[in-house]
Amino acid sequence: MSCIAFTPYYGATVSAASSAGAANVTTLARARALLLANVGTQLVFIRVKPNGSATDASATDMPLPAGSQTVILKSSDPGSLTGETVVSIFGTGAGSTIYVTPGEAPGL
Repeated sequence: MSCIAFTPYYGATVSAASSAGAANVTTLARARALLLANVGTQLVFIRVKPNGSATDASATDMPLPAGSQTVILKSSDPGSLTGETVVSIFGTGAGSTIYVTPGEAPGL
């Protein structure tokens, strides 16, 4: 469980089911932080990228274990928040759904 204060943008959560390979979901542009929740049985890997980037997540990106959640900053550069953001999710097989909730993390 994350100890970072997080204020979600209600009604803005998107999700993707894990499978072998990468799946991408687009989230709100102006949110500074993302709550990532893996509600399943499979380890997945996460990469946050600008819309239009061809580089999908792979097994060398940030791991998100099964049954866990974490809060991350999209970027420390305010200028990077102007375009849509894509969360790329790489799974080694089916068995997890990843929920991505945009929001704010005060103090970060």
